[in-house]
Amino acid sequence: ILSVSLRDCTWLLGRVHSKINQSSQFFSVTQPSHHAPPTLQGFHFVKRKTDHCAVSSARFTDTVLAIQLKMSTQSFLVREPSFPARVLQQYLSLLKKYPILTKSVTSGFLSALGNLLSQVLQHRKKSKEHNPKMKISILGPVHFAVYGFFITGPVSHYFYHLLEALFPASLPYWLIKRLLLERLVFAPAFLLLFYVVMNVLEGKTLTEVQSKLKTSFWPAMKMNWKVWTPFQFINISFIPVQFRVLFANVVALFWYAYLASVRK
Repeated sequence: ILSVSLRDCTWLLGRVHSKINQSSQFFSVTQPSHHAPPTLQGFHFVKRKTDHCAVSSARFTDTVLAIQLKMSTQSFLVREPSFPARVLQQYLSLLKKYPILTKSVTSGFLSALGNLLSQVLQHRKKSKEHNPKMKISILGPVHFAVYGFFITGPVSHYFYHLLEALFPASLPYWLIKRLLLERLVFAPAFLLLFYVVMNVLEGKTLTEVQSKLKTSFWPAMKMNWKVWTPFQFINISFIPVQFRVLFANVVALFWYAYLASVRK
């Protein structure tokens, strides 16, 4: 934009400059009427006009150069966006071009990071008791990354868009309907899917999966309702639909840290 404005300004100033030069040439050849020989007074008049135009032309040229220098300097003073701003801009661009893939990669990365964070916190809590050596399980973050990429990202994407289609904001009690559907239908089904997939990835048998569900599913579901309901209310009410998967993954990151702190 600055380069275009500078080019237009230079062209306009150049046109005015040429007009002044034409005026200077006109005064320099002007003679008295009736082809009378030029008098001394007329000569001084023409000379003064010519000198005045020459000085004006020189001053105008200096002004043009000063304006060009100032605008060129200002163009170099335009600050580039900071690194976080460029990263956010690039993420928004990818989210617009490849919404499902971007959300899947985000879910996989944050899920793996959450599991890694939970392992670190568990180790720190155990180290206060008998100072064991830190052992990080690589399979844990890998399993969570797989689950986040193939299930959390795509499923959450379509579910939040389904909420928008089933209960648009123009309907009465749309917020309550969305929240009840998410809390009473989607959350239990998603938690059940999580238990099954994660236990299969860990190589457990069907009998072991059923035993795990009997002992852990209901306590985990009640804890999910207590902790996640306020955040899902904020997510459905105030967060734009394209950012809801990201918001849920950020909350899940702290959720994993909480589970590690209470050893669950």
